[in-house]
Amino acid sequence: MAVTIRRYDASRDRAAVRALDRSYTTNTVYDVSRDAHSITLVERDLSTPLTRTPPIDDELDDDKPSWDVAWVAIPASPGSSGLLGFAASSYQRWNRRMAVQHLYVDADARRLGIASALIGHVGADASAHGAIHVWLETSNLNYPAIAAYRRMGFVLCGLDLCMFDGTESSGEVAVYMSRSLQR
Repeated sequence: MAVTIRRYDASRDRAAVRALDRSYTTNTVYDVSRDAHSITLVERDLSTPLTRTPPIDDELDDDKPSWDVAWVAIPASPGSSGLLGFAASSYQRWNRRMAVQHLYVDADARRLGIASALIGHVGADASAHGAIHVWLETSNLNYPAIAAYRRMGFVLCGLDLCMFDGTESSGEVAVYMSRSLQR
């Protein structure tokens, strides 16, 4: 599917971003195994598929969201409508990192290259800022996203075992991944 990537316009795109089907279903998750000197992700097949919908921050309503720039993917075909995906990122000057804060592709539009196209725009913006890598966070339960990020060249770079403690996602582990922009 041919898509056009353009800058996010809150007044035009806010409702469509909220309406994206961000849910995922998986038969596999990552468990965390650790000892005194290492932490490892271990694949585990589930007896019953798991379905989750990542929350979208209320910052879509903020006049000054935490991201620097956001992008939307729309169908390139004339007469086609609808929003297919959304990405938002911010440049962190102190460590020259572009942090992806949101990356969503509508469930009906996945595996069509839309996430890669959005990440391509994030990467171009990152390079223009002098970033040396693109960084993102997901959950150990979001096996499909981790697989997609790996296909896009991202590698595991860290975990946070207690990020979700005290939230409705308690028990999940934050998985950090990065992709170098240096060749």
